[in-house]
Amino acid sequence: MAFVGSVEFITLKGGPAEQAEEVETITRSNIDGVRLRKTGKKPTVRVFRGKRDDTSAANAASSRRTLLAMQGTLQSITDDTGEVETNVGILRVNPGTPRRIESAIGGVQLGAGLYLTEFVLQTVSTELT
Repeated sequence: MAFVGSVEFITLKGGPAEQAEEVETITRSNIDGVRLRKTGKKPTVRVFRGKRDDTSAANAASSRRTLLAMQGTLQSITDDTGEVETNVGILRVNPGTPRRIESAIGGVQLGAGLYLTEFVLQTVSTELT
């Protein structure tokens, strides 16, 4: 299963945590050539897309509030592959509108009357390597 903090997802997919070396270009007037200066590694912003299922509209609303409250905090994320990343800054949470599903095939919650919600999480890693 996939998690953001303690919130469980059916699926949670995102790109790898990449850090790129920032380079600044320095030029001077009346001098040919360019000089480069490394300013350090900085993490890139990633987007995770996840889906969760809830047994009622009230539970779906509660999940939505919980995830929105995570915006601006550091959380652990476990994606679909089981890879765990700690101290991930949640920059933005875009919850979709819960959709009622009459019959379920798989998922976290069993039974009929499920509410499926898609979330988009914009994150940045706080750990530099």
